[in-house]
Amino acid sequence: MVNQLDLNDYKQGIVDLYNRRSQTYDDSEWHVQICYRLLEYSQVIGLTH
Repeated sequence: MVNQLDLNDYKQGIVDLYNRRSQTYDDSEWHVQICYRLLEYSQVIGLTH
């Protein structure tokens, strides 16, 4: 069972927007490229392209 937070309408709207958008982020090659670039810049991983 998942616990539901008691959020006001504004906060619930933000959560709903994030949930709708985040479902498709990994469907785009652009998002994958940006993700790798951010990881490189943060020095979490060292990649060469």
